Amino acid sequence: MPTSTDYNSQEPDIFEVQPDGAICAGAKLGEGSTLKFRLPGMEDEAFLLRLNGEVHAFVNLCPHWGVPLDQADNRFYEPRAGRIICRNHGAEFDPQSGRCLAGPADGDCLHRLRVQEHGGTIYYGGAAHEEKA
Repeated sequence: MPTSTDYNSQEPDIFEVQPDGAICAGAKLGEGSTLKFRLPGMEDEAFLLRLNGEVHAFVNLCPHWGVPLDQADNRFYEPRAGRIICRNHGAEFDPQSGRCLAGPADGDCLHRLRVQEHGGTIYYGGAAHEEKA
């Protein structure tokens, strides 16, 4: 069940992966937008990004410093730059591969996760080949 710290909000702060792997309805993730979810059985957060109609997912940790990319505000993607941005030190990542393109994490990659959209629902499928993007 999705959880929220703001009980007046229509949307949760972070989605929980359901036993069948469902994260959320695909309609909740608009083009260029992001949503956070918690990895099953872990405290770690991840996020979804819809770009050019495709859904991408990454663990919410900067490889440079091991801290959340978004500083808890669910802002990962900068559409004007066309990149995922670490709000801590400004590292810029390719939104499809997760590879760092500029900043202190240069050459590192975000940990990519497998997700699939099927029947109007986005499902979690685990780590992408159990390695970084």
